Amino acid sequence: MELEPHPVAPENRGGSHRSSNDPIAVESGGSSLLTSGGSTTNELQMYHLARDRPRCTNVKPPNSQEKKEWMGAMIEEMEFLHKNHTWELVQLPEGKKATECKWVYKKKPIYMEQQDRFTQPGREYGLKQSPRQWYKRFDSYMLQIGYKRCDLVKPRFEMKDLGAATKILGMEIHRDRGSRKLWLSQRGYVEKVLDRFGMSKAKLVSTPLANHFKLSLEQCPKTDREIEDMAKVSYASAVDCLMYAMVCTRPDLAHAVSQVCKYMSKSGKYHWEAVKWIFRYLKGTVGHGVVFGSQQNDPLVVGYMDSDFAGDLDDRRSTTGYVFTLGGGPICWNSTVQSVVALSTTEAEYMAVAEAAKEALWLNGLVKELGVEQGRVQLHCDSQSATYLAKNQVYHARTKHIDVRYHKIIQLIASGEIILLKFHTSENTADMLTKPLTAKKFNHCLDLLNVYSC
Repeated sequence: MELEPHPVAPENRGGSHRSSNDPIAVESGGSSLLTSGGSTTNELQMYHLARDRPRCTNVKPPNSQEKKEWMGAMIEEMEFLHKNHTWELVQLPEGKKATECKWVYKKKPIYMEQQDRFTQPGREYGLKQSPRQWYKRFDSYMLQIGYKRCDLVKPRFEMKDLGAATKILGMEIHRDRGSRKLWLSQRGYVEKVLDRFGMSKAKLVSTPLANHFKLSLEQCPKTDREIEDMAKVSYASAVDCLMYAMVCTRPDLAHAVSQVCKYMSKSGKYHWEAVKWIFRYLKGTVGHGVVFGSQQNDPLVVGYMDSDFAGDLDDRRSTTGYVFTLGGGPICWNSTVQSVVALSTTEAEYMAVAEAAKEALWLNGLVKELGVEQGRVQLHCDSQSATYLAKNQVYHARTKHIDVRYHKIIQLIASGEIILLKFHTSENTADMLTKPLTAKKFNHCLDLLNVYSC
């Protein structure tokens, strides 16, 4: 237990022994909770306060091995009180009685009720305005220094350097200073999820979703018995756990998770089998994560996109998939069903390019805020017809029905904000975000995207 002695006011026994001319400490942050003479608190409250307070005298720290620790804690406490201007020394006004102060040496937790009219449900103590006021103070100072590195904040605010981060929000951070590489993985989180759903000893598979999984609404439970059986399955919780891994460090799960997410409200046995298949894939790739390296000669942000024409069995909509890399590693990825039905593969690819372009604009603005001027963002598409269509509407008669918002890509290319390049489908890393692949092709996409075991 951390030893933190605090100066508190003792019981008022026989009056104060302080001279009226001695300087006293007046709290700057408001009235003290422990008061003596002149208080308006009723006698019952005073009795309750005196009874619950620790009965100890103002003595020296215990003469034991802990003496140095106690003394160090006392000095540290006083330094912070003076540094934060907790009180100011003033002359005791005539007719006022000062509350004495002493050290209390206790090694036990202290529980305190919230102040009347300032209570917060689920909170031990605090004012609603406190976080806001602290944020305003911190924000104003950050503005004054021009959003510089956090080292410049140390002279104003107390900070402790904990060294290089090793874990954040369940993501484990690994570094190789020699090769200038950084890994992000979720090994611990994945192991806990597998253990929670009883899949820690499951048989391994090589892909997150096999080709034989053709999920649709037809597989939803229809009889009362099927509905009752699926009510016992934690389908939504399992998908939520998979989704967190996917959005943080596992782009290889994007397409599989997007498929099982469609049936959260009415999942069937076959859908649950697909979820367990994803768990089996996770079991064999527990240590997989994204890797970032130093690539000074490459474009800063690079995008890859793809589509799967009419892949949704329920309404025949196509799937859009895109991924953006920075430093050789993925920083943004998405696999989603298109909002409208595409009438051709060209149209599906064209709409996928438009969606990826919108994300590219946002990422370009982000790196600008970080002080890096990239200029144009490269987008890679494996469809020759969609590339031609985006650069000039040569197929106007066949594409005039496409929603106007998708034609924004033409303006972005004309203005030079986006560069759309055609490249071979075998090198398209976004291919794994739109459809199930063979193990060989899937692993090739992972290699291109720098996703492997840490």
